[in-house]
Amino acid sequence: MVDDNLSLEWKEIFANPRCLWRKDTDETSEQVAKKDHYVQGILGCRVSLEGILLNLYDEPVDLRHFGLYCETELTEDMLSFILIVQRIKDAPPEFQEYQHLVNEIVKVYLQQGGSLEINVEVKKKEQFLAQYRSNDKWAHPQYGLFDGISKAAMNSLQFNSFARFIHHFIYEIDIPAIRSQTFWCCNCHEASCSRFFTFPVFQGLSYTRSLRFVEIVLCTLIVFELIMFESCTYSCGYLAITSLARAICGPRLDVTSLLIVIVSSPLRIKETGYVFDENGRFKTLIYVFLSGSMLLLQYMQVTHAQVSLVCSYIYSRLTGWLSAQSLSPWV
Repeated sequence: MVDDNLSLEWKEIFANPRCLWRKDTDETSEQVAKKDHYVQGILGCRVSLEGILLNLYDEPVDLRHFGLYCETELTEDMLSFILIVQRIKDAPPEFQEYQHLVNEIVKVYLQQGGSLEINVEVKKKEQFLAQYRSNDKWAHPQYGLFDGISKAAMNSLQFNSFARFIHHFIYEIDIPAIRSQTFWCCNCHEASCSRFFTFPVFQGLSYTRSLRFVEIVLCTLIVFELIMFESCTYSCGYLAITSLARAICGPRLDVTSLLIVIVSSPLRIKETGYVFDENGRFKTLIYVFLSGSMLLLQYMQVTHAQVSLVCSYIYSRLTGWLSAQSLSPWV
């Protein structure tokens, strides 16, 4: 029976801890148990347990999929305990409610015979219970009462369920999510200077076609400007700078990629396939040369040559857009 002194939100969590990772549309526990949740596939970045708990990653290495996997491993008690403690630290409750929360956590997760008693080192658990019973200093969210036992639970989950969950992904091929690539500097958990200048061998099909579409529209605008105004300095300059940025460090400094991510984020478009291109950086450098040549011809006032060059650019991008083949990495 859940403590009546807790808020409705906490009552729901203790009544059904799976709500911390599940969706309302998910299968029943019996259906999940019958399925193989060893999701196999290709993973482009090193995934950490902390990152999953903070839900930093896309499917299928997000918190929801890991939670479903823990259900099949019978370690959902460990996961829900860690998430509850993490929630208390992130948003400390009122003093009085915190006292009731501590008692409920101890009753459910740490006392012998608790409905979701976690399997951690006996010595650690005994030390915690002795501290809990001996004084009332813990009765404040900032005291860190659960730090030691939570760390022990994290280590157990890290070397057991998490290790088996992540073992079924292939690390050698780079398939990062375009959003995490574009907002590289904001992702402090995965960002590293050595990876800043990498160019992705795999790119999402939707992202690739969106990028090609924007470039085709931009080149069409250049032709229109050349015919009407005999000048395309700004359009060509933008095309050259964004292509150069993409050739140097992928989508990380590319304004076009940033705009695509911002526009597509509210639509929640999930990549279902990827385009494989080992020579992507070399091709982008060629496009940098073409757009740079347009600027040079603009300076030399050779309008007809510019039109021919930009038409070649459009043709190469259009054929690339139409022939982009989908390769699904999740097998």
